[in-house]
Amino acid sequence: MLLNAFPFTSRHLPENLQKGIDWLNSDKTKRYIGDNANFCMISPKGVVVDEQFSRVCHAGVQPPNPRSQKDVVVLWTNPERNSRDRSAMTERREYFDWLVSKSFASEFILYADWETGVCLSTDIPSDLLQSICILFRHIRELPEKHFLLFSRISKSFSGDIAYPISFNTAVGNQYLTAVGYTHRAWCTFTLNAFQKFLNRDFGEQLSLRAKPEYHHRVSSHMVGGCRYCDNPQYITNSEGSYPFWYSLWYNHTGYREALQDYRKESQPGGSKYRPPNPFSKSTLERVSKTYDVTYEELITVGLPWAVSNGVLRNA
Repeated sequence: MLLNAFPFTSRHLPENLQKGIDWLNSDKTKRYIGDNANFCMISPKGVVVDEQFSRVCHAGVQPPNPRSQKDVVVLWTNPERNSRDRSAMTERREYFDWLVSKSFASEFILYADWETGVCLSTDIPSDLLQSICILFRHIRELPEKHFLLFSRISKSFSGDIAYPISFNTAVGNQYLTAVGYTHRAWCTFTLNAFQKFLNRDFGEQLSLRAKPEYHHRVSSHMVGGCRYCDNPQYITNSEGSYPFWYSLWYNHTGYREALQDYRKESQPGGSKYRPPNPFSKSTLERVSKTYDVTYEELITVGLPWAVSNGVLRNA
């Protein structure tokens, strides 16, 4: 199901949105914020409920009483106050700006301010809302390397292309490495899921959760956000569950040839490409397989080829 086919209308009351904004700017909130997740919900009657500070995740967005209605979800996201990592603030801000203005989540954001946080509509599926919470939590949760990579890729391509690579792979290794969905909105994308994400096709999961009874306003079903865009819960290197760079290598001859040609060229320092030495103790890098790709190779060769040949759509 395409995201623009999802019948979204936010039913929040303006005064309740203001209650959420007031909470973000309150002395109490600024005094107690600590760890990654700091949030509350505003009930249809304008009551602040289930406020939580210094949480490691957003599991608490699911209230104790699943039948209690929620009008607005409020997230404190400012990484500059009481945050463990204040590095790469310019790049963190670039990521925040993409989230609130250009990402798939932007339509569901009722209010956004870098200095405080965001207010989200509850008239979307609960698992989709939780995924959006995770995307915002990354700003306080993850180290600078993710944001530096996002900034570099988004400047050359788009935020939509940069996000799955920068936040859903094990950034820090030389080679792209698949990760699970724990504390992330998705696990590493398959090529099919990557293409659907760029096309804003959120797949069967959105079709299943499109009905109002699954919206966070009245439901707290938080399981399955990682399945949007028809992505599997785990990359298992089995049929239909290969990381996107594996499928690029085996299914696209042009990509494989471009990468092989690049590897034959002189690398920085004037040396020819050669695979890592499995007997060397000077590196912690794992031994690569032919389809494995470094982040540098992907940015320099892989993405330009995939975009220019229509395999990945650049926004």
